Amino acid sequence: MYKRYYDIDVDAKAYANRIVKAGGRIPSDILSVSDFIKKLKINNLWIDILDVWLMRKDHNIGTGTTVYALKNDRYNATMSSASMVWDNTGIIKNVSTQYLSVPLVSTGGRVNRSIIGVSKKASANHEVISYGTISAVRFALRVDVAVDKVRLDAYNGSINDSFGSTNITANFNQLAASYDTNTLLFKANNLTATTSNISMSFAPSSLIFFGGWDPTQISLGLSTTSFGLISDRAFSSAQIDTFYSIMKNTIGKGLDLP
Repeated sequence: MYKRYYDIDVDAKAYANRIVKAGGRIPSDILSVSDFIKKLKINNLWIDILDVWLMRKDHNIGTGTTVYALKNDRYNATMSSASMVWDNTGIIKNVSTQYLSVPLVSTGGRVNRSIIGVSKKASANHEVISYGTISAVRFALRVDVAVDKVRLDAYNGSINDSFGSTNITANFNQLAASYDTNTLLFKANNLTATTSNISMSFAPSSLIFFGGWDPTQISLGLSTTSFGLISDRAFSSAQIDTFYSIMKNTIGKGLDLP
C-alpha cells in the first residue's frame, strides 16, 4: 500500500508520523495528501497557509475525537462529542449541536485573512467554518437551506455584512472567503466571486469553529465537513480557483464536487 512512501512529500511524512506517534496508523490515502501538498507548493500556496484540517477518514487518524492539523499539532481540532462519525467523505454531525473547535490561532497581528471549507449540503442551515472573536470581528461561511444559498456573514462590532450565491449543488461544495484591506471576497466552488467593501480589524489570535460559532445558542443543523483551511494572507479570486482545482483532484476526489 505504501510502496511509494519514499516519494511522499516531506511535510506529508511529518503529518503521518505525528499521527502514528499519537497511536494511530499512517492515513490510508496518504498519497492524495502528499499530492495535495506538492501541488500547493508548486503553485506557491503552501507557504501562505497557516494550517489545514483534513476530515475524511482516509486522510487523518480516522478514530477518536482529535482531528490532526496538517502542519502543526498546536492547531489540532477537537470534536464536541465522541458520537460524531468519521466517514470516507468527512466528519458527520449526527446531532444539531455538535461542532469541532480549534484553539486560539495566532496570525502575527496581520489583518489579511482567508478561510476555506468543504461541506455537504444538509437538510438544515449550518456553518461550514467560522473564524474570529466571539464578541467582535469574525466571518462565517454557511449554508442557508431555506433559500438554497451559500453565504458569507461578516461581523465587525455592529456591522453585519451578509451576501450569498445560489451556486450550490446537492452534494459537496467549497466555500471560500478572503479579506484584503477593505475588500471582502466570497466564492462558492470555482464560480464568480462576490465582493463587498467592509473595514475589519482582526485580533492577533482568534478562534476557529467547524459546524457553528456558538453551539449554545445556534441550531446548527446536521452536516458533513470534509476540509478546512485558514491562511494569514488574502487569497485572490484566481488563487482560490487554483486551490479548488488542486483540492478537487487530490484530497477532494470522490466527493462529486462541481
